[in-house]
Amino acid sequence: HTLEKPHRCDECGYATVELSKLRRHIRTHTGEKPYACPHCSYCSPDTFKLKRHLRVHTGERPYQCTICTRNSY
Repeated sequence: HTLEKPHRCDECGYATVELSKLRRHIRTHTGEKPYACPHCSYCSPDTFKLKRHLRVHTGERPYQCTICTRNSY
């Protein structure tokens, strides 16, 4: 449990503990979007954004407002 972040971006100095997070970060500089939607032309730099996008096609709205009970994503 150290605060050391050994993986550093050569472009901007971003640093992280996990190499996978650095690889994902580097896509912000390269513009690479390797995760494609099977339903349309949308492509994403990471799986989280692709999963969020897929809700457009499924209609899923998993988050409910605690005040008015409307669902959104």
